[in-house]
Amino acid sequence: MRGPVSFSLLLTALVGIQPAAADVVPRNQPAAGSVIARKSGEEVRFLEFASWQVVDLRQDVVPGDYLRTNATGSLAVLFADRTQMRLGRNTTLLVKKIGAASDTEFKLESGTIWARAERGGEGLTIDTPAAAAAIRGTDWTMTVDGNGRTSLIVLEGTVELANEFGSVSVAEGEAAAATIGSAPTKVVIVDSDDREQMLFYYSLRDAFTVLPASALSSLDMRKARARIKAMEQSSRSAEDWVTLAEVNLDFEGREAARDAARQARQFPLTREQGARLDLIDALIAGAEQRYAEAAHLFERAAPRLDPSRRVMARYGGYYARSLADPSHIEAPPVNADAGVAAAIAEALTAGFLVDLKAAIAVLERAERRYPGDPTLPALRAQIAFLLDDREQVEAAIDRALSLDPDNMIALQARAGYRAGIKGDLEGALADLERAVELAPGSASWNALGLVQSARGATREAEAALKRAIELDPKDPVPHANLAIIYLEQDRTAEAKAEIDTALAVDPAFDIGLVARGRYYLQTGELDKARDDLLAGTTANPAYSNGLLLLAVAYYEAGELEPAEQAIENADRLDPNDPVISSFRTAVAIDEYEADKAIASAQEALKRTRARGGDYAALSANRDTGSTLNDAFRLLNLNAWGRYYGDAVFDPFTGSGYVDQALAGSLNPFVNNLRFGDVPTEPGPNATSFSSFFQGLMLDPQMLAGRQRSANILRRPFIETTVGGGFVADDGDLGWNSEIETQGYQAAPFPWSFYGRINGLETDTRRGDDPATGQFDLDDRSITGTGYMAMKPTPNDRVVAYIDVKDFEFDLSTVLDPTVLPLGGTYADSGDTRTGNAGVAWSHTFGYQNVASAALFATDITDRSNRTRLEEIGFGETGFILESETSQQSYLAAFNHIYGTGDLTLRYGGEGGLLEVSKDETLSFVFPFIPDTIISESTTAVDVAIGRVYFDAVYEFNPNLKVEGALFGTYLDGGTIDEQRLEPRLGVAWTPFEGHYLRAGFLREGSFITSATLAPVGILGLQSNQNSLAVDGFSDTFAARWDAEWNSRLFTAVDYQHQEFEKLSIGVPASATTIDLSEGRLDRISATANVWIGNGFGAFATFAYADSENEDPTSPGFGGPLPFVPETSARFGLTWVHPSNIKVTLAETYVGSRTGDAAGTELESYWSTDAFLTWEPFDKRFELEIAAYNLFDEDFQVASFTPGWGRSIVGSLKVRF
Repeated sequence: MRGPVSFSLLLTALVGIQPAAADVVPRNQPAAGSVIARKSGEEVRFLEFASWQVVDLRQDVVPGDYLRTNATGSLAVLFADRTQMRLGRNTTLLVKKIGAASDTEFKLESGTIWARAERGGEGLTIDTPAAAAAIRGTDWTMTVDGNGRTSLIVLEGTVELANEFGSVSVAEGEAAAATIGSAPTKVVIVDSDDREQMLFYYSLRDAFTVLPASALSSLDMRKARARIKAMEQSSRSAEDWVTLAEVNLDFEGREAARDAARQARQFPLTREQGARLDLIDALIAGAEQRYAEAAHLFERAAPRLDPSRRVMARYGGYYARSLADPSHIEAPPVNADAGVAAAIAEALTAGFLVDLKAAIAVLERAERRYPGDPTLPALRAQIAFLLDDREQVEAAIDRALSLDPDNMIALQARAGYRAGIKGDLEGALADLERAVELAPGSASWNALGLVQSARGATREAEAALKRAIELDPKDPVPHANLAIIYLEQDRTAEAKAEIDTALAVDPAFDIGLVARGRYYLQTGELDKARDDLLAGTTANPAYSNGLLLLAVAYYEAGELEPAEQAIENADRLDPNDPVISSFRTAVAIDEYEADKAIASAQEALKRTRARGGDYAALSANRDTGSTLNDAFRLLNLNAWGRYYGDAVFDPFTGSGYVDQALAGSLNPFVNNLRFGDVPTEPGPNATSFSSFFQGLMLDPQMLAGRQRSANILRRPFIETTVGGGFVADDGDLGWNSEIETQGYQAAPFPWSFYGRINGLETDTRRGDDPATGQFDLDDRSITGTGYMAMKPTPNDRVVAYIDVKDFEFDLSTVLDPTVLPLGGTYADSGDTRTGNAGVAWSHTFGYQNVASAALFATDITDRSNRTRLEEIGFGETGFILESETSQQSYLAAFNHIYGTGDLTLRYGGEGGLLEVSKDETLSFVFPFIPDTIISESTTAVDVAIGRVYFDAVYEFNPNLKVEGALFGTYLDGGTIDEQRLEPRLGVAWTPFEGHYLRAGFLREGSFITSATLAPVGILGLQSNQNSLAVDGFSDTFAARWDAEWNSRLFTAVDYQHQEFEKLSIGVPASATTIDLSEGRLDRISATANVWIGNGFGAFATFAYADSENEDPTSPGFGGPLPFVPETSARFGLTWVHPSNIKVTLAETYVGSRTGDAAGTELESYWSTDAFLTWEPFDKRFELEIAAYNLFDEDFQVASFTPGWGRSIVGSLKVRF
């Protein structure tokens, strides 16, 4: 057999055939609706005419028109009020009125209809001889039989069925009936199958590729092909060439069949052999939509063929004539038990004339007659798949493969079952690769492309679908599937070309209409998108992904009620699809519906894992894990979100690197002079930028996103945000400002940009008493960041960035008059200018095979002035130290990621140059004389930098994996001569569902630059932050236990033991550092996250640290490390409301710690902080207020260095 029923991207049911076009009759009034799809013999009686005539696709109908179908007909109509309707066989419908400001009205005189009315619009009334149904926003079917009895089944929503004798309200899952002269009654509570009610039938579009040209079984065809292929061409007879032509049509494709037929015609042929070649030509002509020619060839061949092939010719002629003439009606051929091929043809015809269940019944009868044929159960499995009859699919596949393990149709069916039901992508891939090996010209290439796409092998998927198109350019299915893959890659122009080709072949092709709707969504043409998606889901109302995209179209247009209806319909039709729940999560996050966001994200994960196979492990759910991360972070349940981000990390997925950057690591040193840091919460660290940048290199378009709505699908946009606000630090006012612009464009290739400029100025006095520390602090900064990310080819990504910052500060100490009664000047000032830039390229060679290269540069200039002057009565005397440090670094990096089976390798290298120079001048100041330079010094050093690494992750099973890495570091320049090996080793184990245990060891050197392509951390564990000298390093043993006890409670226990070599700790309110040759830090923390519900989430963390200064030359030797609190804690509550409001109240405790190199102890303190975010007016505005130390508690961040008092930061942003 030459291939299965063609499957769409999600293997949904196919709609009816599209006969040759009749004429579309223009109308003189606005259209009430339009014909979307038809089958055969459908007619319309226009308001203006008395006679019936054939109805064509895209024919407009107006009030007063009648539509009817015959015994084989079916119509799909989309009305102007967005009512979707399908008419079954022998149905007559009058279009009475389409409401704009009033109800829509129809009259069903006979037959069966399925319909879906949009929520939020006007009502809809269906009149029948026995009753009238009042409908608003629901799915239902209605039948009027020959006696006028009306029956109703409600699939979703509520329908009122009434007549003059009474009424009943029929809810979802209920049925009712009414007869003429009697009140309506509920007749039964039904568990209805939506697909059965939607009036599906089998399309004849593929009949010519399913019907065999050969009378041989599939096994005998393979044997004949092998035998003939093994012969020299000169030795082949006419019969050999004719047989090869027949077999090639199934195994090699049409061109190979034509070639063999040409060879055969060079021989004298018998009458039957000539007819067999005519049959081949007829099947090819039908497949290429040359229906009239096909009909002639079938008719010419039939009398000269053997009985088995003659039946094929009779059926083929019947199909060709039906497709060639929309008004043609004839009885199908009579199948006189003429073999397996005849049974297949009879089944296809039953599926067309009746429904899919009738086709299955024919195949089951044939299987009893021919129990040894594997093709019959294989084809039955594929048709059962369209009905979502999973038990029958599995049983039929097993039966077929038990008869012939290499039956091509059975392999295709099992591949679809494995991929779509069992989640076994690798098994499906193996089946399809075997199928194309057996039959390189078969339709398996289309299915192979879909499976490769599901695996993430987009390059291989594109190649497979192009091969399918090459073999059958007239088949719209691979064109539509390739278009969808192009759209997923933002290749909109190429996608449109494929969509146009698919719809030129079949204007009512549901997948093509849905693909075009998605195209319009991604180009920002929302009205066109909605219209096409409505048309596509009218042609195929069970296509859940089409309904999902329709929901997106409504949501993007701000029509939330019909969007919810569409998503509910999609969910009802495919309650196992995780994409539906992910969509709900994204919308809920955007709408500030925290409870719905978390519940939907958890449901998405549950559904994905329920698919089993490759999706069963938590680590396999990359997209869902990131979605859960976002959902939990909305309620500040960050540890819970981090758990999912860590567990699902995939080095080939960009979003995983963003999760890694968000996770960051904790800074145990409480030495920040400015408010905002949380000593118990992980934050961005030295490698966070690298993680984010590596993610951009895999998915550059995630750089920019619309902030006023959820980014379900990318579409071109440019958005600018302008904001400004105030900074009130203990009563002193400052200001902040911001301008941000970002955008995405699809032409000439996908590219995104992001730019942001921030300004800040504060002026505050810290401390109340000079005796315990008092100073004036003035900060001024301006920061600019810009990114450009593009995808010039489908397999190449380019990312460039620049980041500049100018930070100035003036710090003047208020002197204690008891120590310096005459006063003086103790002041520090500084100006740090930083510039970072980089450009990177990444290329995908194939599935899990990615190489990257980058160039990074950094330029830092730091100028400082330290003035220490004392008043002596006639002026000031003392010292001024001026210094300027300049540092430039240049780094080239290369990285390769390669996956094979359960092993993932990451290796690469980077090398460059670090240039450091420092000028320092010490001057003596005395009244009446010029400043005297006491000393001047200039140092400069160039350090060569080199690093190579090799990292391997192996997954023994879904619950256990290990990672090992070895880094080699080389530093040479000045006094630095360092060659060091830095090993890493980690293990991750899931002993029970929801519990994730990890342990690892990391040796890490100083991060000379902020950018690297090397792996970060080990199995998601990142070492606590520290500051090291250029040639320093740290050893970290880390262990973490994440536990999701239920859907409401999560806990995490984290422990790290760190040993430092050449530690350099910054001192608040000073340009100096505390440099230690060695140090140790042990820290353990326990965190709890609770999803309370009703928009509330609670979080709490307690930490204990034990540290030691191990530098024997330090005055604090043997004591704790400076600025590391022995205990710390934080707990709080977050509330999120759909009014776009988020409020957080948190309490932070910082325990006692040393505040200088000598070990002076600082007292513990509490800080109460509050945060508010409000985005009113459809997120046009954003108001943010953050309050720190609300109760104005006094504390010190270092010896004689007061911390912040009550501080409030507010900003208002406007988006354009």
